[in-house]
Amino acid sequence: LMYRSVAGGCCDCGDPGAWKSSGFCCDHKGPTEAFQLPLPEAELRAAYVTAHALVKHLANALTGYYERAKEELKEGFQSRMPEGYKALLELVQKMCVGGDVYRRIVCSAVLEDIGMANSAYRPEGVADAREGKHELVLLEALVRAGTHLSTEMSTLFLQMLFDFDFKREFTRVFIRMYKDFMVTILLLQEQKEIPTRMVDISVQLFSNSVLTVTMIREEKLLSTLFTNVLALCNAQAGDASEMTVSCEHAVWTKRTYWPITNDLVNILSHRAVVIEFLMDPQLVLEWLVVIQRFQAMDTHSRQQDVHIEVENRQWTSPFFIELELVMEQLGLLETGLMHNMGPDPEVLVDSQALIGSMQQILGMGIQHLDAWLRLPAAGIQHLDA
Repeated sequence: LMYRSVAGGCCDCGDPGAWKSSGFCCDHKGPTEAFQLPLPEAELRAAYVTAHALVKHLANALTGYYERAKEELKEGFQSRMPEGYKALLELVQKMCVGGDVYRRIVCSAVLEDIGMANSAYRPEGVADAREGKHELVLLEALVRAGTHLSTEMSTLFLQMLFDFDFKREFTRVFIRMYKDFMVTILLLQEQKEIPTRMVDISVQLFSNSVLTVTMIREEKLLSTLFTNVLALCNAQAGDASEMTVSCEHAVWTKRTYWPITNDLVNILSHRAVVIEFLMDPQLVLEWLVVIQRFQAMDTHSRQQDVHIEVENRQWTSPFFIELELVMEQLGLLETGLMHNMGPDPEVLVDSQALIGSMQQILGMGIQHLDAWLRLPAAGIQHLDA
């Protein structure tokens, strides 16, 4: 299966998080512990050094370029990427699309671990990048340049995500820099294709249930998404943490939050994630804080003796916010919970532990509702949990 988009796609065959290993084809056998590329040592080392130097120069050059041009973002400077940088990007892309061998070399170079291409060449004392103990300096620099969501960088990432080991480490950095991606989307609200480029990447990462659960545990994935929703609330008027959400603000009318809610739907569609979420009351509490932030966002005033000729279109923003930020998630939680408590569960659940967690969650929900009902009628304030 291949997800296709304007920027490319990623094949799921060989991805143990997509389906069982017994279903892999002969060309995509999945990640192995001792990966050995079929290249002579001299050629492999030369290709690795070249790819590393090329990607390092590209990441540093693009980072510097974007930092110098930040003030021009709203005027569409992304479309004016210097031709020299485009040529370098195209060269790296050609290496990735040339086959699994050179894609693996490029991914190894970005992770700065030649042992990923051939474990025999890893220097003594150097950590395996796949063990999570390896500093991802070059990958972080490359993703930082990619947070500006140019077509060329988004395409390169999708081409590299065919490599499962790279995909895992890329996902870590993507989550850590999620806020930077959203900053770009805020700056370029008028360009509708920008959020799509982010989602084209994230759908490849969070469609994998095994990887998604790992990232929730190790990289605070769900907390990151909730934090970014709250950041959008504050973005409507600087630090507006104690203001009611204004439905007429461009943040909401242009549905700038869509990449976040799209990721939430994708993530919570995994039944294993539903159990992970419900077994952690702190995560549920963070979600309740987000939901509470949107209370009183669509206040109505009664008018008497006045004929309303045109209905206010302001209602559309709160309608979509409620649908995409609350109702879809509730539906997914209900579906996942019912399935896992049924006769053929996907995830083995400690029923007593789950019931205890749900009781705690219900208590928190009642507390939040009570606190909100006690607030003055003029508006709602953000409550620290």
